[in-house]
Amino acid sequence: MKRRAFLAVAAAVPFAHSLEAAVPNEQTIVDAEKSWAKAVIASDVAALSKIMADDLIYGHSNGMIDDKKAYLEKMKAGTKYETVDHKSITVRVYGDSTAAAHCKVFMKGMAATGAFESNMLMLHVWVRRGGDWQLAAHQTCRVA
Repeated sequence: MKRRAFLAVAAAVPFAHSLEAAVPNEQTIVDAEKSWAKAVIASDVAALSKIMADDLIYGHSNGMIDDKKAYLEKMKAGTKYETVDHKSITVRVYGDSTAAAHCKVFMKGMAATGAFESNMLMLHVWVRRGGDWQLAAHQTCRVA
């Protein structure tokens, strides 16, 4: 009887560990945020294409909405971020495949509409697809 109990516990330990490894933590999403910012600053369209979900909704602080294709075209056409400085990041993880990151950021750069330099509140929704975290939604609003 003791042997059966031991075997049941021994068999459950690797399973519990694999579940724990599958559940993301806040640092996973903070790292995803930093990867996104690095790719934006570098104008790395290839990296952004992998980071952004194909069904991305990208809401700008001026009210314009882009999908992934439109946003990447703007990057190729010369939109340039000089600075994306996360002042704070608050993460909430929902299950093993969805997370939200609410950030205070300072952004500076140049777009087709002209130079921009703003403190922003930014909300990112991250989803895990095929083991990779992808940005599914972005929304910013300017703050004083």
